[in-house]
Amino acid sequence: MLQDKPVGTSGIFNNMYLRLKDTEQEAYNDDRGFKILIHDPRDDPVIDLRTHGTTLEEGWGKDVRVAVREFKTIPTQRWPCIRNTSYSSSQCISQCFIQALYNHTSCLMPYMHGISGKPCTTPDQYKNSLIGEQKLLFHGGWTHNQCVCLKQCNEDIYSVFTEAAMAFNTSAKLRVFFQDLTYDEVSEEIAYDAIALLCDIGGTLGLLLGASVLTFIEFLEVLWMKLLRRWRA
Repeated sequence: MLQDKPVGTSGIFNNMYLRLKDTEQEAYNDDRGFKILIHDPRDDPVIDLRTHGTTLEEGWGKDVRVAVREFKTIPTQRWPCIRNTSYSSSQCISQCFIQALYNHTSCLMPYMHGISGKPCTTPDQYKNSLIGEQKLLFHGGWTHNQCVCLKQCNEDIYSVFTEAAMAFNTSAKLRVFFQDLTYDEVSEEIAYDAIALLCDIGGTLGLLLGASVLTFIEFLEVLWMKLLRRWRA
């Protein structure tokens, strides 16, 4: 069950309220409750949801305060990044993990999209896929360093701060809100570009050239004064 409220602005009293209830959850499932992840719309939460998501169980309420930091980096030869706004390094890493998991299990779970293959159809296949997922993610079977995924130049990072309390009912309550209307922007800029370099070179050459002309004139003046003195003598 899902109840929502339109949000026109931000602040502690302008929130998104959710009431969650899972009526099909099996009793033998140890991973009970709901997983929550605040992420950029471009990102794929397949991995981050399992490694960085926060858990909400039935009978509990959780407040999630969100802070946003926007990073704008400059691609360099040592630290390259992709400027394309539609590109997401999270999606690239997720596709890499999905391909590795499919190579390990030989069947596709429902969340494994973007690659072609046979879906998991039997309980044993689902069980083996879950075991393989745990082995790859949490037991050192796979790391994102195995993927060739460049970082995106423009990235929004959502930092969440949670508070939980018992709700005294069978459903789970979730409240998501921005603390205020501000956000942090971290931008990289070239401190010494080509124009500044050319200006410095031009100024230095002008100074050296001016000093050389003045020195040559002064040398001629001194030589002329000595010749005059010798001629008068």
